[in-house]
Amino acid sequence: MKKDNRLTLGIIGCGTIGRLHVRNILQNFFDVEIRCICDIDIEKVRTWAKKESLPDQIRFTTDLEDVMEDEKIDAVVIATQITQHTDILIRSIEAGKDIFCEKQIGVDPVKIKKVIDLAEKNGVKLQVGFHRRFDTNYIKARDMIKKGSVGEIQIVRAITRLPESLPARYLKKGLFAGHFNEVTSHDFDILRYITDSEIEELFSIGKVLIEPRFADIDDYDTIMVSLRFDNGSIGNVDGSMQATYGFDQRVEVFGSKGCIFINNQRPNQMFLYDGTAGKIDRLLHEGWSSKQAHELFYMTRYKDAFIMEFREFFRSIIDNTEPICTGLDGLKNILVCDAAKKSADTNKPVKIDYSICK
Repeated sequence: MKKDNRLTLGIIGCGTIGRLHVRNILQNFFDVEIRCICDIDIEKVRTWAKKESLPDQIRFTTDLEDVMEDEKIDAVVIATQITQHTDILIRSIEAGKDIFCEKQIGVDPVKIKKVIDLAEKNGVKLQVGFHRRFDTNYIKARDMIKKGSVGEIQIVRAITRLPESLPARYLKKGLFAGHFNEVTSHDFDILRYITDSEIEELFSIGKVLIEPRFADIDDYDTIMVSLRFDNGSIGNVDGSMQATYGFDQRVEVFGSKGCIFINNQRPNQMFLYDGTAGKIDRLLHEGWSSKQAHELFYMTRYKDAFIMEFREFFRSIIDNTEPICTGLDGLKNILVCDAAKKSADTNKPVKIDYSICK
């Protein structure tokens, strides 16, 4: 247990998600200091920091060792590309830093298991950034399921469709970790979490229907996955890299006594019912159009969840407790994502082998 409630952080990677974390930490956790930000394009980060009026005492560097060798830094936030995470994790553990790492924590299950074992051996906290676990809707759904509100779970479903395809600069082998790792991993994690069950077997279909560059990196922009869980239930996940009407992210849990629906956030709650049946009003339709669709993207939809995941991370350090989303959760997710990619590539069902997790 830490002697006081003050924490000092280093930020590693300050792109879109890293900047979101910096803002949230500075605006909501006054006992937490950001001491250093490390990024490969540090001048761009400096310009952003000046525009945001970040505290003057924050240091900026391109050298990871400036963070690792600073004994005043208690913990690090890793928000680089997924393919870079494992090596940074290992170095952070060696330096004795507690770690918040954006999902995924790597792409190689064997190396990830070594990271988990090394963190445990060195007494380092490791929390993985699956932010949906901290959304009030999913917290409530998990509680209701545990209390038996839907009865025996029979069917689960998750949908994640992005407003538009990723920029071409991200769609490169060695940089982009694939549709399943980059996006669908959130769906797999939240279904595991709220149902408290593991995915035993799956069958995936992947297609390139939107952006031809996905084919160039041996990946898919449109996916469908059928799931079998160890509690006897079945489910499916579908995903698209481009939904013209905006960010579409929903979950259903259907059971013997009822069904839980977690639906999209809307600009307004108005519906018009007339002789042509129910339909959305013009304002709502416009709210799902080009500009406002982005305002309803994941950073807005899960605004509070992004704050709450850091509240949990800091609490785990101060109180010496296990984070809600552990390295083992991250490893299991990688195994599911790898199985989904293998199934889509081979057009065959794949059973998940969790033996490495023991």
